[in-house]
Amino acid sequence: MYIVLDESGDLGWSFDKPNRDGGSSRYFTISHFCCPKMQSKQIERFIKSVHRKFNLNPQVEKKGCSFSDVDAAAISKDFVSHLSKFPDFRFGTITICKCNVVDRLRKDQNIIYNFATYQLLHALISKFELLHFVPDKRSIKVNRGMMMSDYLTTKLVTEHSSSIEILYDPKVSLYYKDLWLADWIANFVWRHYEDGRSEAFNILRSSPQYFHKELYF
Repeated sequence: MYIVLDESGDLGWSFDKPNRDGGSSRYFTISHFCCPKMQSKQIERFIKSVHRKFNLNPQVEKKGCSFSDVDAAAISKDFVSHLSKFPDFRFGTITICKCNVVDRLRKDQNIIYNFATYQLLHALISKFELLHFVPDKRSIKVNRGMMMSDYLTTKLVTEHSSSIEILYDPKVSLYYKDLWLADWIANFVWRHYEDGRSEAFNILRSSPQYFHKELYF
């Protein structure tokens, strides 16, 4: 199986000022989509359809945050419709309420990121034997704990008796268009929590192929 992962929001902890005005986001959302490798071309086809619809330059990355709420809702509607033709596709998000995260989990961004990723994915990927896993190539240094692939493998083996093999293949989103879609989904859900702008989120969660989880600790 092929799985792509990206996020929206930040993992800072400055809550004394508003987000976008010297403070950190109050929420952090991780998104994924998963499909058989042979069907991954459908992702590229959908991204191309968005570029045509909004007259975008297909060589320039457009972040989810740059879409208006109206455009985000339109993209979400088209995405849900497109996926309905391919029942093996799955997508999902997990959103962390950062204000409730205890201090010991704030010390290393890698720890909270890995924990949330496992909570998002474990039920879906535990049954697979081989996973081509493409996260955004993040610049977070590992101060404690494990790299994401090692963490997921260890948790799946010990808690699910899984025999999964993970091909860990991080990419830079600027050059890897599949990550663009994961970024869009993450942002459309994140803005619901952070700003109460919910139209796109409400469309996404109407899909039976969507898995949604919250972490309020």
